[in-house]
Amino acid sequence: MESPLRDAWLRIALAAGLGPRTWRPVLEATGGDPRMLAEGGDRFWRRYVSGVRARRIAGALRRVEPERAVADAARLGQQVLVPTDAAWPQARLQALADPPAVLFLQGRLPPEAQPTAAIVGTRDVSTYGERHARALARGCAAAGVCVISGFAVGVDGAAHVGALETDPDSNRCQTLAVLATGVDVSYPAAHAPLRTRVARGGGLVSEYPPGHAAAKWQFPARNRLVAALADVVVVVEAPLRSGALITARLAVELGRDCLAVPGPLGRRHRGAHALLREGAGVCEEVRDVLFA
Repeated sequence: MESPLRDAWLRIALAAGLGPRTWRPVLEATGGDPRMLAEGGDRFWRRYVSGVRARRIAGALRRVEPERAVADAARLGQQVLVPTDAAWPQARLQALADPPAVLFLQGRLPPEAQPTAAIVGTRDVSTYGERHARALARGCAAAGVCVISGFAVGVDGAAHVGALETDPDSNRCQTLAVLATGVDVSYPAAHAPLRTRVARGGGLVSEYPPGHAAAKWQFPARNRLVAALADVVVVVEAPLRSGALITARLAVELGRDCLAVPGPLGRRHRGAHALLREGAGVCEEVRDVLFA
């Protein structure tokens, strides 16, 4: 049986149509108790949103089955974290305007004292980009830094692989994959073997419950968590229209350091070069990340 407080957080997180940009200002306006939101009917929600939407939100909150989500997660070996849990990464997520209300985790998060670095970039990675992403990640993990990425093919996958090439240490997290699906969903399918390795050497985390499939809008949402969980973001290789650039610019907004790897002229490096023109630091080797 979930406690009333955890139950409330889960209802807020899982209610259809109730995103963080809606519930967070309401939570702040009502004193910070999620139970007021979870138990509020349409009359309560009408103070903050339109009447039609208030009815939809109240109905969605009533229909959520927190116990089922928790049972599904437990069956799959996942932890369910809410903001009132001691393991919640409060220091890293508190700066977000739209923080998650729940995290589903397989493996472990980096301890608060462990430094973190996000290494991100294009799916259409070149040999140059893959080599640099892997080497940077390996060097960071060897120095005790948790390497964070989004588990996509390309630069993300190379970063996770590179971090896992270091000796495991039970006191730290080698790499953390932030997913845009439920933790149990095999996406991308090509990363099924890597998923098992990441869970052993670090963790896989998502704000979406077990079984939640991929949707286009969830990838930019995932990027905000990558930016918030990292102390520094490194863009290895990215075109001008890239999710990696979204992550980098979100990181700057959150006060994180941003670095970019310079590369040869061409489409794959235009995004990284744009960041450098905007003031990002140059990343040529792992020392640049460690001393950012």
